[in-house]
Amino acid sequence: MIRRRARLTLETSGGSEDVVVSSGPDGWAVERGGVRTVVDLAKLPDGRVSLVLEDGRQISGRVQPGSGRGEVLVSTRNGDVRVSIEDAVRHRLATTGDSDAGSGEEVRALMPGRVLEVAARPGESVLPGAVLLVLEAMKMQNEIRCSSAGTITRVEVSPGQAVETGFLMVSIAPPA
Repeated sequence: MIRRRARLTLETSGGSEDVVVSSGPDGWAVERGGVRTVVDLAKLPDGRVSLVLEDGRQISGRVQPGSGRGEVLVSTRNGDVRVSIEDAVRHRLATTGDSDAGSGEEVRALMPGRVLEVAARPGESVLPGAVLLVLEAMKMQNEIRCSSAGTITRVEVSPGQAVETGFLMVSIAPPA
């Protein structure tokens, strides 16, 4: 079951390419050109970021803010790559037809915060885009929505509760 997923656009001198980064039971994975590769990610003491691919190759470089909103510049020994991060909510709503849609959904906290409201109830049927809860993080109220239709099986949070990154907040089973 995929826990988190983001669509990135890589822009190099050779053109642009869409890449999907996801986390699941086996760790982080990058899907590029239809090929899925498991990666290990670490921040190095000198500030660089290191990716170790499942075949043993290592890519390291510096990540700096880019010129546009949701954009970063990754510099490696092979050159610079501009990475645009697609709006997470728009991406989650656009991927409801993906192949993992039938496996249910785990909604986890993407950052530390405090739960303000809980709209999800166990046993309730939801449609893609339904508001499950409101999470306050970094002085902003964020509506947390589901990306696929299904039935809510577990609600692990309550109003006023503090959550850490990765905390399981709501589980949704696929429609019957």
